[in-house]
Amino acid sequence: MATYDEFETLVGALKRNMLDAFVFNLCAINNVAIAPIGAEYWGAPIPSLGPVQVPRGVTKITRPDSSGNGGGEVVLWADVALRLAVQLLITKAFNAIRSSVDATVAPWRGLPDPGVIGQTKDACKKVSEHIAITQGGDTIQGTGPIFNDLGSVADKLKLAGMQGKLIAAFEKDFLGRLPALTQGLYSIGVVCGVDAAAEASLWKRARQNVADILESNTRCNIGVFWRGMPSETTLAIAGWAVEAVGEFAPGAGKEVASVMSKGIGLVNDICPEEWRAKKEYFDVFSALDGLAADFEQLNTQIRDSENNINDNLVAGFGAVKDDFSWRDPRQRMFDLELGSIGTLDLKLDPGVCRGIADPGLVDVKADYDALSPLVKEWSLSGKLTRNSSVGIDASKLEKSFAELAWLNYELYANVSSEVGLAAKELAAAADYVERQDDDNKRRLEELGEAATVGSGIDFWNGAGR
Repeated sequence: MATYDEFETLVGALKRNMLDAFVFNLCAINNVAIAPIGAEYWGAPIPSLGPVQVPRGVTKITRPDSSGNGGGEVVLWADVALRLAVQLLITKAFNAIRSSVDATVAPWRGLPDPGVIGQTKDACKKVSEHIAITQGGDTIQGTGPIFNDLGSVADKLKLAGMQGKLIAAFEKDFLGRLPALTQGLYSIGVVCGVDAAAEASLWKRARQNVADILESNTRCNIGVFWRGMPSETTLAIAGWAVEAVGEFAPGAGKEVASVMSKGIGLVNDICPEEWRAKKEYFDVFSALDGLAADFEQLNTQIRDSENNINDNLVAGFGAVKDDFSWRDPRQRMFDLELGSIGTLDLKLDPGVCRGIADPGLVDVKADYDALSPLVKEWSLSGKLTRNSSVGIDASKLEKSFAELAWLNYELYANVSSEVGLAAKELAAAADYVERQDDDNKRRLEELGEAATVGSGIDFWNGAGR
């Protein structure tokens, strides 16, 4: 099976085959049996064909090379008087056929490299694997460094058994929301990764289909025009050609169709009127038309697929903006108000709070900070470049991907900032409670001192002086 890397070789073989077919039909119309031998076509008259008496003689025409270039020089012609006229016809027809093939295949040179696109998919996957976490009941489950550090924070908080408004706010507004928010970041990574993977897969298949179309059209023409194969073989090859592009829905590629109609019109204009009605002659141009139709089918499917990918990226961007309304700085995940902690928060253990803040939340923040630069590198810019008539506008897709990737990068930065602020606020709460304890103890000592002056009792130790 041919591959896209053989593009130029396949195009050359197709051109040569089309030109072979043209010469065969031209000679058949003029009752000349012709066959390619090396770099030339050799033939002789067929007296039994048609009522016209054909002079006996040898036909010799130079054949195009393996790239479909050159050829078409009529060295000898059975009817010597017609040699120059036939020479002019073949020269113009060869050039027109080559131009038609070039116009059809030109947009399919330099298609995007699926391997390069796949690098973006791999980058998305690498980040997503670090934050694949879920929340089940009262526990955080998942894999990767963020899961490990969040799990450590949750375990410390649970073991401490602390109560009060501060802990309730921390558990509900921060620790309770962070896994879901992280899962959202994971989902964005999946959307970007899946769409990058879809592009890579699309172009891998498209490149192979281009090779299949070129190869199958060449093979079909061999069977149809040289007539050395049984009819069932020709039909089998034709069926195989259809099967090769069967996964692509039929459609109309206006750009290619327009070019093809001009090319075919040019050829038709230089053909004598009496030859136009002969089916044998027009087979080669039907083949050119069929080649264009195959590429039209492929282009239609590429457009449909890329429109779906772009719609998915745009929808993902809109959903993320709606779901992450907490990005509004007035809607903090965890905003401690020291003045409203309440007396129950005196049960806080300042040491545990500081341990949760640092290294607990500090490590979590470092995890997000480590991923942010990787997310910033997500890009399809320049990786989808191809002829503007193939698929949809590449810059449209690149822009949609870039918007979602950049939003994800900003969200990582915001979540990291929120975690850092939560660590500072929790440490500040520990300091506050500690100060409250010290103040209360000092006031109680003062009251005790005043109440027990001269009694000989140590208020705190319960012992006599």
